[in-house]
Amino acid sequence: MNDKTKRWISDLQIHAVKEMAKNLGMLLGTEVRSSTPDWSTVALKEVLARFSPEGILSEFDIEGATSKKSGGIFLERKDGIMLGGSLAMLGEDALQEKIASQDLDETIFDALREVANQLVGYFDRAAGEKMADIFHFRHRETFLLKDHQPDFPEDREYVFLPFRFEWGKSLQAEPGFLVPAEIFYTYTESSTEKPEGKSSKDEQAMQTPAVAVIPVSSRVANWESLFEKQKAAVVKVAKASQLLELFQKGQPVRVLIIDGDGNVDAGIEICGKLRQAVRSRSVALWLAGEKWTEAKVREAVKAGADYV
Repeated sequence: MNDKTKRWISDLQIHAVKEMAKNLGMLLGTEVRSSTPDWSTVALKEVLARFSPEGILSEFDIEGATSKKSGGIFLERKDGIMLGGSLAMLGEDALQEKIASQDLDETIFDALREVANQLVGYFDRAAGEKMADIFHFRHRETFLLKDHQPDFPEDREYVFLPFRFEWGKSLQAEPGFLVPAEIFYTYTESSTEKPEGKSSKDEQAMQTPAVAVIPVSSRVANWESLFEKQKAAVVKVAKASQLLELFQKGQPVRVLIIDGDGNVDAGIEICGKLRQAVRSRSVALWLAGEKWTEAKVREAVKAGADYV
């Protein structure tokens, strides 16, 4: 692995941990602090040896233009209890009791599945921003290591990216992302090449990110002024099908703002449909509306909202 690729992976790790901490804080309803332990290149057997059979694996697919690969998030059992239990709204004392008894019950495990799904989504968004959406990461399922054989080739080189998160008085977790090293080689070796048939005018147009507002309402002007300093083109979109035209033209869309026009539930419904249609986390979904409660914010984040 050359120095360019190493620097790029380090930059991605720093970018991803900020994205993940910010959004994980929204999901858990608290401030999340973060740091990045050293990443490493490893063989699959080395990673499996680091984690207890009682640990947790959340597998994800890595989809490219012509190929599909696999990766996963590895967690110690106590970290899974902390993350899942926090989403299930257990207090710190109750969580410490669960950790002491290693009690990963069904409620916590179901909540952990959702946290893992969101973490993969946050990583997908961060990677998409750094890798020009060449690859997309899709959560598959979460397992106990003792009950599941990882669906990864053993003869492949991997990059292990650990992320450390802390919240509350004493809660912390360190999920580690295992990603095939060839993903990074593919990007860093091809990133200096310019697409054929693109004029400088075309390149400039495609580099201008767009802010799409769905649906158009009387409050659009406020959003336009918000993004004016970021030099983002504002694209007023009345329905989701018009987004496909933007993507087909190569127009990068940075933010989709769902203006519920005062109807929070309608905005959440639209958000859920858009997140299914536009799965890339490099496209942020913002929800505007009134009368938000903590429960509605959690519902919006679960539906795929990145900012409420």
